[in-house]
Amino acid sequence: MSERIWLIKTSALAGLESGINRLLEMDPLAQQQLAELSGNVFALHINGPNQTFYLLPTTQKLLLQNQYLAEPSLAVSGSIADYAALIGAEDAAGQLINGDIQVRGDTRPLIELQNILSKLDLDWEQELGDVIGDLPAHEIGRAVRGGVK
Repeated sequence: MSERIWLIKTSALAGLESGINRLLEMDPLAQQQLAELSGNVFALHINGPNQTFYLLPTTQKLLLQNQYLAEPSLAVSGSIADYAALIGAEDAAGQLINGDIQVRGDTRPLIELQNILSKLDLDWEQELGDVIGDLPAHEIGRAVRGGVK
């Protein structure tokens, strides 16, 4: 991965991590639920741009990282549209069964994480825009929304 792409990816993850954690700070129940997932490591692979990042719940916040050197608890693979459908799903288990996301590992923590994140009111496009600029963030948001339809 080129240094420029790595920097953009790292900046985007930092912006999303910051936005998610600000919302978690305002929701003690979500923080408590997230703490119960502490110790799990979610490897999320995005098909298309072929990118992988890692979600690490802790007792206080959610960490997003470019790399993780040990074996993750759960590996998930899908398109951006597949992830958007999962995050927005009312029935995460049904979406995992009927959707195109591939999962390796116990899905229970993933469903719990989806339930926590789906209740947060995050304007991820704004958070991403603060890091990479409004126009690129809008284009990514438009692509995701177009793929979800």
